[in-house]
Amino acid sequence: MIPKIKTAKDLARNMDLGPGYDGFIELVKSIELSDEEIAKHATWNNEHYTRNCLYSTPSIEVLLMCWKPGQHTPVHDYSFKEGWTKILKGQLLLEYFRVDENGLVKTDEQLLKEGDIAYLRDDLGVHRFINESNENTVSLHIYAERIRKWNIFDDKGKAHEVIPEIDSKTEYC
Repeated sequence: MIPKIKTAKDLARNMDLGPGYDGFIELVKSIELSDEEIAKHATWNNEHYTRNCLYSTPSIEVLLMCWKPGQHTPVHDYSFKEGWTKILKGQLLLEYFRVDENGLVKTDEQLLKEGDIAYLRDDLGVHRFINESNENTVSLHIYAERIRKWNIFDDKGKAHEVIPEIDSKTEYC
């Protein structure tokens, strides 16, 4: 069993060690950043959600994302990477889509609440996150391989390659 991870420094140390025999899910379950630790690394923007790097190597990336009410990602893929998302504060709606000749077709949705974890990869469908609540939300995202580019999709299902931006970085990025 992995001890509780309470700081960005602990998180970086555990990422350096790797996921262990139980894989990333056990590592993600053990993350319990305090409000004070979140506040050290969270940035907020009135126009869009923010992506704050807590840890990064070519093989793994950990982002703290901050969402004001109504903020969302575009529908996007992960460029064939794996990802785990844990809600630290608040809630997010995760929507899955398939792309067909008629454009984007919503196939599923999942309301993620504080403490919930979602596993994502492209064969599960392209997706987007939305903060539909009236409260700020903070989520932690771990990617197996740093995402250097991804595709975002318009309503017609046309893909546009973009490089995701990072709003802030710790010393571990």
